[in-house]
Amino acid sequence: MALGAVAAGIWLRRRQLQRPALREVTGELPPQVPPARSSSRFARVPRRPIDIVTIVDDLLGAAR
Repeated sequence: MALGAVAAGIWLRRRQLQRPALREVTGELPPQVPPARSSSRFARVPRRPIDIVTIVDDLLGAAR
């Protein structure tokens, strides 16, 4: 009975998946990242500040 338990333990241990090692341990480099493309359609437009009080007043005035 004890021999069967030991054999089952060994069999289960061999079937276990090995945990992936950290890149720092394996020395693997991270994947290459392509350089960012600059596109004119994604250019930032300067935003105007929003006065929330004026917006709320306008909405309340329209409801009257």
